[in-house]
Amino acid sequence: MKYINKSDKLRNTLRIIAPIVMLVTILQALFLLPPWRTNATGISWTTASPKVLSTSPASSTPGFCPIQTSTVVAGQLGRKDVCITGKNNVRFGMYYQGSFPKVVSFGYDEQMYRVYVPCDGPYDCLYLPQTDMLVTKQNLVSARSSSLVVYKNFSKRLTRTINSTTFATEYTFDSTNPDYILKNSAGDQWDVGGIGASDNGKWLTFEIRERAMGLLNTETFELKIISNQWFRYGVGHDVMSELAVSDDGGAVAIGGLNAYLSIYDMSGGCGDYTLTERIQPMTPIANSCPIASFDSALFIDNFRDGYRPSFSSNGAELSFYATSYTVPARNVVLRVAGYTPLTLDYLALGDSYSSGEGDTYINPDTNRKYYRNYTDNEEDKSRNIPREKCHISTRSYPYLLAHGMGLVLDNPKQWDTVACSGATAWDAKDQASNDYKGQGDRLKDFNHTTLKVQALNELIPGRQKQVEFVKKYKPKVITLTMGGNDVGFGGKVRECAFSLNTCDYATNRSGPQLASEIQNQYKNLKLLYEELYKASDSKAKIYILGYPQFINGDASASCGPNIAILDAGERKMIYEGVGYLNRVIKKATEAAGVKYIDVENSLDGHKICDNGDKYVTGVVNLLGWGGNELQESFHPNANGNAAMASGVWGEDNVNGESLVDYDICPDSDENACPNSSATKDSIVVPSYFDTSDPLVNSQYKEMTLNGAIKGVFLNVTLGSYSLAPNSTVQLTLHSEPVNLGSYMTDANGQLDISALIPTSVPAGYHTLILTGSTYSGEPIQFEQVILVQGSDSSDVDDNGTLDSQQGCLFIISSGVDADLDGVDDACDPEIREILSMSNNNRSTYTLNSSKFNGLSKSNTSETYMSQLTQPRQEESILPLQATMGNTTNASHKLTMYDFRSLSLFTTALILTTIGVLITKKRNKL
Repeated sequence: MKYINKSDKLRNTLRIIAPIVMLVTILQALFLLPPWRTNATGISWTTASPKVLSTSPASSTPGFCPIQTSTVVAGQLGRKDVCITGKNNVRFGMYYQGSFPKVVSFGYDEQMYRVYVPCDGPYDCLYLPQTDMLVTKQNLVSARSSSLVVYKNFSKRLTRTINSTTFATEYTFDSTNPDYILKNSAGDQWDVGGIGASDNGKWLTFEIRERAMGLLNTETFELKIISNQWFRYGVGHDVMSELAVSDDGGAVAIGGLNAYLSIYDMSGGCGDYTLTERIQPMTPIANSCPIASFDSALFIDNFRDGYRPSFSSNGAELSFYATSYTVPARNVVLRVAGYTPLTLDYLALGDSYSSGEGDTYINPDTNRKYYRNYTDNEEDKSRNIPREKCHISTRSYPYLLAHGMGLVLDNPKQWDTVACSGATAWDAKDQASNDYKGQGDRLKDFNHTTLKVQALNELIPGRQKQVEFVKKYKPKVITLTMGGNDVGFGGKVRECAFSLNTCDYATNRSGPQLASEIQNQYKNLKLLYEELYKASDSKAKIYILGYPQFINGDASASCGPNIAILDAGERKMIYEGVGYLNRVIKKATEAAGVKYIDVENSLDGHKICDNGDKYVTGVVNLLGWGGNELQESFHPNANGNAAMASGVWGEDNVNGESLVDYDICPDSDENACPNSSATKDSIVVPSYFDTSDPLVNSQYKEMTLNGAIKGVFLNVTLGSYSLAPNSTVQLTLHSEPVNLGSYMTDANGQLDISALIPTSVPAGYHTLILTGSTYSGEPIQFEQVILVQGSDSSDVDDNGTLDSQQGCLFIISSGVDADLDGVDDACDPEIREILSMSNNNRSTYTLNSSKFNGLSKSNTSETYMSQLTQPRQEESILPLQATMGNTTNASHKLTMYDFRSLSLFTTALILTTIGVLITKKRNKL
């Protein structure tokens, strides 16, 4: 026997194991890479010349203000065109009046108020709303030198005062003890030129005049000098630099008058973190960051300067306004070489009127409704499944529009929808996105971070803010319905439907309140449209659908049994309210420059109380008997969604043209063309809501997420900046006013209280009204429709009869079940024509597919219409895993659990093989 020492054995074994271990590592890495994986972090602008993504004639010269709004400034005459930064809790702005006065407003303030801050010109103040930080340039050393001074917690440094001359509210700013000043250890302050910040407020870049370019981390105030590029001043052709920095701090651009255009790449760890004493005039630094090389002739002849540089949200694209020495200016977009972004041709956003809520038919093949997976789940904490009721129907109008545009591929995915029943504008906006725990806090008791990541990868609605899907997938087309839930329209209709007397909203008592809430949606929706457009890197074509009239408002109309007890006055109020809301939506689209789609009359002849087949669901029983849910009441059914889709293609909208190809702004190369004359004051108020009395600022707000029970305390909350700090508010319950007490807000204008619901309050729908003052002292009232239930859980309508012994709750049962579906007709959402009887004596129905005829384009085939009767085939609900990938089709999806299982199996198999080989080797020895 040949002798082999231990070291030789070890070497031989390693020769066998090493390549196998390497193979295992590679396989695991490949398996764990998601199929649609893109990582903007680490991209480089300098490995190759950037690609010219687009270049087009510029129709206008961009101003320094991205968003300008006509608004009232307290103590000033007339409206002012204010350049505003920030959208919700804190808004900072300035306007021109010989000088540039600065103004501020908070929360639900309708006016803006003068604020006195230590910066004068339009380029000397930069407010960062995401971090509540004020960046200023101040003349601390001399009138010719501007020092960089930064203040954290801008809003906390403000004090409300009263002007002794105008008696108008104003704010003073505490400028003592700034959080950062750019200076060396000896206290010498560097002179600063242009400044720019990332959209997320985490990075600040600036020109240190005749010295260098700086990059500042606003969380740590760590300074990095990225380049020795400098401009000479005082010798003619002085520079007015304009700067931009990406959200990850990985790229910086500098342009502006006489500055040409430079793009710096920080991905390689370049730059100098040493003391500022090293920053000497016109002296190079040791590790200057590289500059991208590009051929300007590819986007404009005789390039001179690039103005208004702006990075995309992932830093992979740079847009700017290019000027020339010889030819007209152009709008240009450059993209990092080799980068291919995640994109969708079409993404549907919105509320229940976009999700397909109300498609109550059961598919006989699956014995379930047509709602997509993850949109009709009951909570199951043992399986880590939250309650999710977005109710996306595979027969909703976005599906029909997508097919009409030929978007039928799922791999690669061409389109999707993340609309969610119950969504408000807040659920679609960017504010507080990191802290968002899903619509209605549905993820509150779950691992919300993991669920949100899964939702973004798999396009699951209701968990992420809808704008996050726009940021990630950069859709070419967006459709949206929004605003109905922001005025609490569903709750108001239910209150009227279940009220024995005519509800307040249909009377002079609360009609003006409803009018104010509808009118207030102008600003709310305008800001939403602007934000979505910006999130798409200012590229998407955005189509905003109004709401269809769903009920006949004529007093003489003949109604079926399933409208509860809505009377003629209430039907009139609903009809007029929908019409007024559509006027406000249309004006907001004009102001934001996006496209309004009129579908108001798309259901004519088929509305509730019309004579034709019903395209709208009626009222659903409170407890959801018969497999239906209350939220499905008063929504377009499958035929109604088909009618809405047909309306989109109508000649008054896009005239049969694909939404991808339709030109929203014929006179511009942009896809948004704002109309400055489309102001809130220009909205024509319908005569039904017209009143000579001034409207009180009324806001519909979900102040409580809990159901109210007689004799039990109800938690009521409003967030910071909602109300005046340390002020008294009054809480009442209507329609017959019941005083629920007075309460105090905290120092941040926040409210968090518990109010007792008296046992004397009748069970049923009521309106909770809170009156007080806005953060700056304006009168305001908040309202929410709530359901008060009886204290006996088996008799929630508190009428002395057990719920199980009643056909309907809160209304009189009809005692009739004409369609034999087991649901009393008085609370049956759809009373259908019986076509046959099944073996179990349950009635069956068919969808009238002829209603889809002429839907949009010639490729909308009968085959596809038959496919609409089938739900999208998806995976069953699995225990929560960190799912990878981008598709919701089971044939394309592997969860992290699948990857780990496959990886472990592979590892076990290979280790077993190693063991066999070693054993054989020993036997030979």
